[in-house]
Amino acid sequence: MTEHANQKDIKIIHTWTIPVFKNVEEVTEKEENGQIIKISRPVRKEVPVKMGIKKMTRRERSEADLFYGVKYNHYINLGFNPRAVLVNKLIDISGGTLSEKERLRAAELYSKKSEYEYDLIRAKDDEKERKEIQKKISAINAVLIDLSTENEAVFSQTADSRAQNQLNTWLALTLTYIEENGKWKPYFKGETFEEKEAFMWKLEEDEDEFYGKCFEKVSFYIGLFARGVNTPEQFAVIEEELKKQLEAKKETEAESQKSDAEEVKKIDEKEVPLAEVDQKETVT
Repeated sequence: MTEHANQKDIKIIHTWTIPVFKNVEEVTEKEENGQIIKISRPVRKEVPVKMGIKKMTRRERSEADLFYGVKYNHYINLGFNPRAVLVNKLIDISGGTLSEKERLRAAELYSKKSEYEYDLIRAKDDEKERKEIQKKISAINAVLIDLSTENEAVFSQTADSRAQNQLNTWLALTLTYIEENGKWKPYFKGETFEEKEAFMWKLEEDEDEFYGKCFEKVSFYIGLFARGVNTPEQFAVIEEELKKQLEAKKETEAESQKSDAEEVKKIDEKEVPLAEVDQKETVT
């Protein structure tokens, strides 16, 4: 999709903001000789820049599948093993890549997810029920992602993993958008993957400040997208879970600081005040 694409064709499924400092015009008013005078001056302020992930079109899905296939064959030709080969080797050696408990848990989750997906089809005319079901599916996906991530390191040098990493880059370069003057535009400039990739490398080489700030979030959200989180409702569930985790972390840190402060206070109370020591020495 080009930068001049019709805005109606651009459907954003998730957004976030990146705080940046910009020079903006600040207007103030003052009264002089009975008249209101407006004074404008440039001020450097922190303003939020909105970014988002665009919903994939059918054509983009087809291009993504083709891109992955080409990269997969490329790494096979370079000598990287397919994931299936490594899985079979690990099963022969240890009986599997997951523990028995993890396998049972994953099987249970996949079974529950299938039930919810069936319910989703059944509730096609009930928007409220669909949203509730999608929240449940997203919650299950979040747990499955954790299970998958813990075991992914084992397969990092397979043709599948290498091709997936390349596909994630393709997704990031293709689906990452930025809002400018109320309009959504591709963040990575260029018409082809090679042009967009060259633009990304240029941003890295120039140590672009904004790119440095947004890179982590783009990678995180595209990683979720590649794992099946691809609707506004699913992203909302993930964001809510991250918010809860952040709040819990802050509460834990606050409790820890409070405990440390109380411990220091107890130690101080046990010690003899310096003023009393000085007074005793003077009397002596």
